[in-house]
Amino acid sequence: MERPIEEVDRIIAECEELLLVGRKRVPLCMEERLRRLQSTLPFCAPELHAGVTIVHLMDQLFDLQAGLLGRRIDRAAYPDPDDFD
Repeated sequence: MERPIEEVDRIIAECEELLLVGRKRVPLCMEERLRRLQSTLPFCAPELHAGVTIVHLMDQLFDLQAGLLGRRIDRAAYPDPDDFD
C-alpha cells in the first residue's frame, strides 16, 4: 500500500456503500486490509478493526484522514507517478 490517504478514502467509500445496502457492521473480511493500512501509517493511531459498527469505523477513518492530511508527509516516501512525466 503506497498511499494511505487514498486507501482511507477507498475504505470510507466502501463503508458508505455498506450503509446504503443496510449493513450495520464492518465485514470481518476487511480485517487484514485494515491491519495493512495501519502498518503504513506515518504515526501511531488507534487500532482499526472489522466487526465494529460501520459508523464507528468511519469515525476512526475520518479522524485518521484528518491526521494524514494535516501532516507534512515527505513526498519522496509517496512519489506521485505524474512527477516523473
